[in-house]
Amino acid sequence: MRPKAIRWFERFLLAALLVDLANNISSRSAIAASKSARAFLYNEITISIVSIIPVAVGIFFWFLISKKRSNVARWILTTLVVCGILGFAATFLQNTNIASQRMFFIAAMAELLKIVAVACLFFPEASGWFAREQRPI
Repeated sequence: MRPKAIRWFERFLLAALLVDLANNISSRSAIAASKSARAFLYNEITISIVSIIPVAVGIFFWFLISKKRSNVARWILTTLVVCGILGFAATFLQNTNIASQRMFFIAAMAELLKIVAVACLFFPEASGWFAREQRPI
């Protein structure tokens, strides 16, 4: 049986991924209109794929961590969340107009959920769960 901290990790991470997906889908026109999108994303299909890939990666890490008990995946996800926070902060500092946009606040909520999810992975009961006999990936 998985500890409570792992079950809370699952809830928070999956909620964050749903928020990310909803934000990406509802903000497609704003993404397409941005300068960087015009430089790299050529059509609606590419924008859709780029919107779905981060969610798919998150689901993959959810599976490895909560179902396969992968400590390596726990640390990789932690690193990715820290990088996401740094990127989020850099975007906020570079663009003062972004704070007025709805998608910024929704993305902030998703990042906060990811931080809480990763924090759950380091509670004592979760750390003990990872330390027990590992299942092969």
